Amino acid sequence: MSPWLSDRFLSSQSDERLVRLASAGHDRAFGVLVARYRPELHSFARRLSSGDGAEDIVQQALLSAFAALRGGAEVRHVRGWLYQIVRNTATGARRPIELGLESAVVSGEPLEEVVQR
Repeated sequence: MSPWLSDRFLSSQSDERLVRLASAGHDRAFGVLVARYRPELHSFARRLSSGDGAEDIVQQALLSAFAALRGGAEVRHVRGWLYQIVRNTATGARRPIELGLESAVVSGEPLEEVVQR
């Protein structure tokens, strides 16, 4: 079977079938899912992040989805599952980076010295 025909065949498969194939190690099946959902996931990520970093959010979410499938995740509703991963990724991207005060440096000086002054 030529690659074109197999891509065409994969494109005709249901989301559930593609998830089973991707879970079993067929990378191209996951690629079809990505092609199918990427535009709408990108639009969703843009709304969640005010446009900034939407592509990074989608990339990270798709990597997480791929890893989850390879790890044996059970997926019942592909579209909702992907949206949830994008939402979680966008939420995680907005979290401030926490830095312990003991290691903070302000203007080249330890924070403790600045506070004491």
